[in-house]
Amino acid sequence: MRKIFFTVVLVLALSGAAWGADITVGVTINGSVYGNGTNPNGTGTPTVSAADGNSVTINSGGSVVTGTTNSDGVFGGAAGSVAFADDGTGDTAATGNKATVNSGGSVSHRVFGGFALSLLYGDSAARENTAIISGGSVGNSVYGGYAASTGSESASAENIVTISGGSISGWAIGGFSWSGTGANSAATGNKVTISGGEVTSVVKGGDAEIESGTGDTAASGNTVTISGGKINKEVLGGYASCYGDAAASGNTVNISGGEINDEVLGGYAFCTNAAAASDNTVSISGGKVAGDVMGGEARSSIGDTVASNNTVSISGTPDLTASRIFGGINNGGAGDVFSDNKLEIKTAGLSVAGVENFEFIDFYLPSGIAGGDTMLALSLTTILTDVKVGLKFNTSAPNLAAGDVITLIDNVTGTFAAKTVTISDYTFEISRTGDKLIATVTGVPSGDGGGCNAGLGFLALVFAVPFVLKRR
Repeated sequence: MRKIFFTVVLVLALSGAAWGADITVGVTINGSVYGNGTNPNGTGTPTVSAADGNSVTINSGGSVVTGTTNSDGVFGGAAGSVAFADDGTGDTAATGNKATVNSGGSVSHRVFGGFALSLLYGDSAARENTAIISGGSVGNSVYGGYAASTGSESASAENIVTISGGSISGWAIGGFSWSGTGANSAATGNKVTISGGEVTSVVKGGDAEIESGTGDTAASGNTVTISGGKINKEVLGGYASCYGDAAASGNTVNISGGEINDEVLGGYAFCTNAAAASDNTVSISGGKVAGDVMGGEARSSIGDTVASNNTVSISGTPDLTASRIFGGINNGGAGDVFSDNKLEIKTAGLSVAGVENFEFIDFYLPSGIAGGDTMLALSLTTILTDVKVGLKFNTSAPNLAAGDVITLIDNVTGTFAAKTVTISDYTFEISRTGDKLIATVTGVPSGDGGGCNAGLGFLALVFAVPFVLKRR
């Protein structure tokens, strides 16, 4: 191990770049560990403009004890520039590096798959780096890729964090991008996958931030997938924050298991000027969520906010009894948080606290549904007007008889006219009776009937629930 380390230092001194170094730790080390043997602060070993294809693995019995600054920890690969680097620009890049903590290993502070830091005028980029936590413990946060520039643009793309066991006492972020001035910052196509273990703080697929100035941020195409484990704070597919314009779009959160003790957001944009959180998706098929679920959230100090065209899809048997479900949400200012937001209910017997800001609510009736069943029960009374309600069979047509009544939503109010829809030769009348929105079978197929029809029947209604929202 020591021979590899000094060989890498020699290469760095000659070429200003590190390629393909691998370090395995099975003992206690006091100080940070770098797969390519470089300190991104530019002290000690030489400063480099690029770190590519390096790795660090912490195995059982391995313990890395470091300080607590942003640049302390375990680095699969680290690139840093304190002035103008060898290419004459001060740009830095970390690509294809990996950091792993296995069962029985420990890191006192942070773990970075790849780390790129520019302290003056260069751009920074972290791409295709990976952090894997299969066991052991991490005393602070875990990043697949981390890009930071104090004076220019930063970008973090296609980085991955995978957690299957162990404990993380901080955040878990697939790709993090930070700019200290008005330059732009972007986090694109990053992923976090959790199947076990515990994360104490927030989980983000992609995170783009700016410290000051009027630069823009974008978090797009990031994904968080959770099938097990425990997360004690929020889960966000993509997060964008700045003093210019912020956009969180096309991000995804998939939850099939595990326990989440706070909110779930597909995309979250927060800024001084315009904020947009649109085209995000949250799919929940299992597990437990203790907080609210939002397709998109947009907040701005003075600008307009938009949270539209987001989708929340619920199937299986998740525990969402404490959750309010929002298509879009903002801080109460001007902006559209309703248009094209869609809620898909693909299971019967679902209970949630409430729903709001969906233009479309589509009910996918399961094949085993029967008269007298309820699709969605709300613990908070919801007022409906102008929302378009659709019916569809989830897989195959159920065996229903004329006169069967299915409760689509329990605990609603509102005034609207009854509507007749036809699906797969079944005819339903959708209407409200008391505090229930119901679908009554008024016609059945001749002969065997059945078959799945991709078309939806729609009823126009509206959503507006006077919830009190907390500001993060």
